[in-house]
Amino acid sequence: MKHLTIIIGMLVISSAIFAQKEITEFRGIKWDTPFSEISEGMVKAKTMTPGFKGFSKEGDDMNFAGAEAHHITYMFKKNLLCGVSFAYYRKDLETVVENITASYGEPKITETFLLDNYEWMFEKTMITLTVFKTGEEANNMLNIGKKRTRR
Repeated sequence: MKHLTIIIGMLVISSAIFAQKEITEFRGIKWDTPFSEISEGMVKAKTMTPGFKGFSKEGDDMNFAGAEAHHITYMFKKNLLCGVSFAYYRKDLETVVENITASYGEPKITETFLLDNYEWMFEKTMITLTVFKTGEEANNMLNIGKKRTRR
């Protein structure tokens, strides 16, 4: 019985910790918010992500995770906010990884000859950082948002 109590206690504590890390919004805007409710100041983004509509916000605060992003794109699918994408300069990547790791724990890291991918996974959301080893200085992408589900 004592062991069962300890196991249940550990499950409750780990569930509470896990739930605290879930990301439900970005800068006060909850996931699944309709574009029509937050469209003021939004302009079509210069970057494209297949399957999504991307918008930038004029005058947006470009600082996130302790570094200034090159650009921030709000991602919509079926006119609902589902994520936010950031482009960072290579010189800021160490700071970004350190700050996100301090907040959300160690990432899963996948390294290939072309890129390194960092993933912080939660029940309903995720953070991914893709670092390209070659190419443009500002072509490193951080994405925060809902996990994709097949429909």
